[in-house]
Amino acid sequence: MVLFSVRTSFLFGMDKWMRKRRRAKLAKSFMPSLGKTNTEALRYIDSAISAAQKLGLKLIIPLTDNYHYYHGGKYDFTNWRGVPEAQFYYNPTVIADFKNYISLLLTHKNVYNGMVMVDDPTILAWETGNELQAPSNWTQQIADYIKTIDRNHLVIDGNYGINPTSLPLASVDIYSDHYYPMDVNKLKSDAQQVALVKKVFIAGEYGWASTQGSSLQSFVQAIESSTTNGDLFWSLFGHLDSYGFEQHDDGYTLHYPGDTVAMENSSQVLRKHAYTMRGIPTPAQSNIPAPLITTLFSGTIAWRGAAGAANYTIESSPSNSGPWTTICDKCATDNDTPISSQYIIKNLWYRVKGTNFDGVAGPYSPLEQCAN
Repeated sequence: MVLFSVRTSFLFGMDKWMRKRRRAKLAKSFMPSLGKTNTEALRYIDSAISAAQKLGLKLIIPLTDNYHYYHGGKYDFTNWRGVPEAQFYYNPTVIADFKNYISLLLTHKNVYNGMVMVDDPTILAWETGNELQAPSNWTQQIADYIKTIDRNHLVIDGNYGINPTSLPLASVDIYSDHYYPMDVNKLKSDAQQVALVKKVFIAGEYGWASTQGSSLQSFVQAIESSTTNGDLFWSLFGHLDSYGFEQHDDGYTLHYPGDTVAMENSSQVLRKHAYTMRGIPTPAQSNIPAPLITTLFSGTIAWRGAAGAANYTIESSPSNSGPWTTICDKCATDNDTPISSQYIIKNLWYRVKGTNFDGVAGPYSPLEQCAN
């Protein structure tokens, strides 16, 4: 999911390092203080949406968060007005501030694709928030307000769980729940409740790696056989620009096709499930792109990974035209980089290629000479 965020100003009295860190986060915030917009942060948002458009992705965008995470949340709006956080759902001034924030975002024009947010087909839905505990009258008020600005996109009730009193709301198109751990019985109950009012239901998050509750296989099968209209597992992370994967410490990070045998098996369950939900057979693994060597000096090599690569082969040559010698045959993964080897030698040329989960190799990286 893409999450637009707000941040409060930094607190005086923090040490210099923390102040610098906070300022860096403020620089990425769409609304760093009440009524103030950060055009540079909006450019990052615009870039993310434009990239999703090029990839054919659809975005569900939560408008705030229930928690005190680094990206901001509902507490910012109450802090700005000096009222308790519980007043986010009840204080008329705070609600008006939140509506103004929504209006500024939804009427913003993307600098990359030229489209106003309300007209951008890359956006599937606006979610009133992430894992909120909102009363139905607040949900109705916010959903109604979104619809007055934007008639082109769907609205999702951002409550954590199904609030029965919110189910009849005309301005809410989609209801969802999150599952930590996965729970087949709860999923079926949620789906049935929403189906009774002829609305759309999605499993908005589930912890694919949960060791308690229902198994991943049984959970996705329940999704496929119920009235659940879609689902999103938590959470997929890609490659870093330098080498290796982006890491996350909540226990639910998935790197495709997998860091371990267990993760590999789960990733294939999720892949097959995704195609099943689309009603099409599971195809062979996609062709992978070329990696990119990012670090190269005597004794060490690293590369930016190729999406879908299960392992990599490293080759060297005295010339950029060959002949090439394999010094590492499918012996490294993204989690092994940087590679230390006596075969990484000054003046030799190097190239790397990845192999996908089906054993099909992709193209080589651009050639690089070890200069040091």
